[in-house]
Amino acid sequence: MRSRAEGILHRNSPGSRRRRPWLHCCRSSTPESAVLVGDTPSDVRGGLAAGVRVVAVATGRTTPDELRAAGAAEVVNDLADTDRMLRLLTG
Repeated sequence: MRSRAEGILHRNSPGSRRRRPWLHCCRSSTPESAVLVGDTPSDVRGGLAAGVRVVAVATGRTTPDELRAAGAAEVVNDLADTDRMLRLLTG
């Protein structure tokens, strides 16, 4: 995983020129192995349109029911349960 992450720059970091770090990371992945984590129905729809599995986090203004209705495979209330998130992200 380190080799994939080496070239990723956070979009607010100096010199990043507003790169999309998620796009760079996903270039070496297949849709079947990728997971998008998002917190809005737009995130869910974008992930589904890209053919990836979506795990939604209801930490923003969107309710868990709205995220499920948008099509998220899994919805969590927050990121506090690290073990559960790792299971969801790794299959």
